[in-house]
Amino acid sequence: MFVLATRVGTAFEEGLYGCGAAGAYGAMQRGHSAFVEGVRIGARIEQIWLVEVPYTPQAPELRPALRREHLARMMRLKVQDRIIEVGGTSDFAKSVILVRASSEDEIRELIAEDVYTTGGVWQAPVIVGYGRLVLGE
Repeated sequence: MFVLATRVGTAFEEGLYGCGAAGAYGAMQRGHSAFVEGVRIGARIEQIWLVEVPYTPQAPELRPALRREHLARMMRLKVQDRIIEVGGTSDFAKSVILVRASSEDEIRELIAEDVYTTGGVWQAPVIVGYGRLVLGE
């Protein structure tokens, strides 16, 4: 199946060629290609996890002393390809992490073992499944 589009999103938004949003999404989940701006692009949906970890009220005082160890661990997890993206929000309210894992329990363990959790910076992670669009494969 191919989705013909004149710009990114057109086939999804307008349901061109009888494909519809659900059909186009399903096709990409199965690894089918799409045409975007006249160029064939392989695409798929990777099932990962979106994790939001709020900071505790004590985080502003505790975070600086733990930051180097925390960032070193996050870098190791990125190199291992377990974490896709990680960072803090600009309002310093929480961290957001995109994670590859086989289960929510695996992520809870990953968060629980981090120095930000054991050191009182992070609290009560929110974990949801997330479909990530991957192009060019």
